[in-house]
Amino acid sequence: MPSVYPTVLDVTAISIPNFPTVFQKITDLGTFAINSSNSIVEVTYNGRLQVESFNASTSGAVFELRIDDTPSTKGKARASVQTSEANLHVPLSITGIFTGLNTGNHTVSMWVRGAFGGGTRPRVNPGGWDDVVIIKEYRSLGLTYLPNISN
Repeated sequence: MPSVYPTVLDVTAISIPNFPTVFQKITDLGTFAINSSNSIVEVTYNGRLQVESFNASTSGAVFELRIDDTPSTKGKARASVQTSEANLHVPLSITGIFTGLNTGNHTVSMWVRGAFGGGTRPRVNPGGWDDVVIIKEYRSLGLTYLPNISN
């Protein structure tokens, strides 16, 4: 049975002027420490995101949670804001699973890209609410993780 070691980071409200169709970093959300290189790390952003406006050809914005500027190693840690949600504070949660992290300090960041076009003012925690990043480090206690075996 693995042990869980949580860290909670408060998120500061921030925005950048605009974004293209390739991922661009908005900001670093905070730093946390990993105590074992064999750990599985689960990172969750709970809060709000916003895009002020979209270019005419854009169908939305994709936000991505990363560690050390690298995407999740298991699946995608993403959420989207649709063009119909322009200038709204969209409440959402993004969770990513990361493996292979070295022992020591790591940085969580938020990235954004447009779908088929860009936009203006992507914001993390618009309005400065109590948004957080929750990091859970799952450390093995000498047990081996077995793969999910199907019949």
